Order: sequence, then structure tokens, then C-alpha cells
Amino acid sequence: MTLTKETLIKYMRDNTEFQLKKCRSLVDLIFEEIENSLQKGDEVKISGFGKWQVMKKQARLIRHPATGLTMQVAAKHIVLFSPSKKLRMQINQDSHAVHES
Repeated sequence: MTLTKETLIKYMRDNTEFQLKKCRSLVDLIFEEIENSLQKGDEVKISGFGKWQVMKKQARLIRHPATGLTMQVAAKHIVLFSPSKKLRMQINQDSHAVHES
């Protein structure tokens, strides 16, 4: 199952006293703030979950596998996510339980 923005909104509505419209506004506000911080080049850390950071990839030469031609790939920025130690441990613990069943 894929966790979507709509799923988060419905989860918030089902587990709070907020109306759907308010839940949608809150989720949008959180995502906007994360996006704005990343656009400024700031790290986004959520304790117990992980952090996002923007990294710059340098321009580089690649070889097209089908044609063998060399091409230049422009420099770009990418967003990296690093899970917290707590999240990694929980995922690894859960995956052991799934494989043992």
C-alpha cells in the first residue's frame, strides 16, 4: 500500500476532532514548510523519523548504454532522505517479523 497525502488527511480527520477541510489545510501547511526549507537549502529534521537535505550533484559525463555515445549531464540538486536510527531499527525489527512468519 502506498501512503498518499489523501491518506494522511483522512487519518488526521479520523483521529482528531478536525473537519476534513482543516486537516487538508494542516497537511498542506506542513508540506509547504518542508518544501520552503529545502528550497532555501536548509535541512529538515523530524526527531525519531529522519532528515531531508539538499545535495548538489556535479556535472558529469555518462555513456548511453544502447548507443555507446558519451553525453554531458548538467549539475543539479537532489533531495536525500536519511532515516533516524530509531526508524531504521523499527523497520529492521518489523522486516524480521515478516520474514519469520
